[in-house]
Amino acid sequence: MSNYIIETYSNGKKLTNLLVNRVITEIDKETKNHQTNIQVINNGNFIVVRGTTTHSTPMNLSKLFNSYYEKLFNKSLIFNVVDLIEYGQSPSHNPIYIKKKYIKDDLKTKIDEVSNSQSSEGLDYRLTACTDLNTLLINKPYNS
Repeated sequence: MSNYIIETYSNGKKLTNLLVNRVITEIDKETKNHQTNIQVINNGNFIVVRGTTTHSTPMNLSKLFNSYYEKLFNKSLIFNVVDLIEYGQSPSHNPIYIKKKYIKDDLKTKIDEVSNSQSSEGLDYRLTACTDLNTLLINKPYNS
């Protein structure tokens, strides 16, 4: 059975992870020892941020994301954000047990390395890879 990898890169980085980290950093500036559990979901036309935090003051996430993106990539991008964060609430601590098998994939590793090296060139692309067939579908030029 073929193994498919579908990823979106924004200059070699995972954009939603960067945005989650930015929200946590901003909360840290105002509220030390907070408890926060949030998720950022990129729907293309808009971004949904959901979760809970003990931090009590709502933030302007659109403004935060717009300025952060411009600082990172020297590009202007307007983020339409739906803020579903429950402020002033403690996140639940229900344990989740996951059994997962990880397989090292040389094609995936090479794609990540090339994507990160092309960050400085400002290339953004979406890719789909079939590792069993060693095929790669990309919506923009890829240098390797």
